[in-house]
Amino acid sequence: MFIVIVGCGRTGSKLAGLLSEKGHDVVVIDRDTEQFSKLPVTYSGFKVKGDALEQEVLKTAKIEQADKVVITTGNDKVNYMVTQIVRFTFKVTGVLVRVIDPEKVKLFEKDPAVMTLSPLSLLVNEFAARIEGDEV
Repeated sequence: MFIVIVGCGRTGSKLAGLLSEKGHDVVVIDRDTEQFSKLPVTYSGFKVKGDALEQEVLKTAKIEQADKVVITTGNDKVNYMVTQIVRFTFKVTGVLVRVIDPEKVKLFEKDPAVMTLSPLSLLVNEFAARIEGDEV
């Protein structure tokens, strides 16, 4: 599978390394080349320096060929705008987005081709499940 990851922070770099190790073709986009140092040494994919809000950067990453795009920046507004570009300009049908503020998940819900993950919601739900299951 060909996967483009936007954002090479902790989440993006770990995911890129894992998917690369599993044999997927991965491209990571980030504005800051220093972020690429977070990629594990086993990462065998490509790196694209640039702003994912710029269509030329997305074209360089071959976004139009992507089976999946994962957007992991720490900025919900940027993530939303990149999602719109990826979905409606490049017609990518499989988009996964990290959403920091659970209240912002509503912005993405209208599009069935977009899946959101909110770390805060996942953490809260896991804590609650463990407390209610008396696993503490």
